[in-house]
Amino acid sequence: HRYRQRFEARPPTLSLLQRGLEAYGYDVDDTGELDPRTRAALTAFQMHFRPSDWSGQPDAGTAAILFALLEKYRPRALPLPDFGGAAESHAGSQGAVRFFRGEHTRHAFSP
Repeated sequence: HRYRQRFEARPPTLSLLQRGLEAYGYDVDDTGELDPRTRAALTAFQMHFRPSDWSGQPDAGTAAILFALLEKYRPRALPLPDFGGAAESHAGSQGAVRFFRGEHTRHAFSP
């Protein structure tokens, strides 16, 4: 629920979704565009994890599921949000991961 609330309040960039899909193992590039590979990866992800709606379109629900799965199964691969420089730029640092999870309250993601 935590990710869904955050992404509904402030939708993730397509670039962030692409980095998340890539971290989870999908073959996509961080282009910032809804290109055919990204659409195919989104559709495949949605078919597997949210079969009630697999439009291939990016949305808060898809992002929430993706980031909850990354947090649980691949926390070291969790990409940072791209909110116009609000997040730190070191994807591997524990401080940055704690920030994104809401354990740090410097910016908009207060628990």
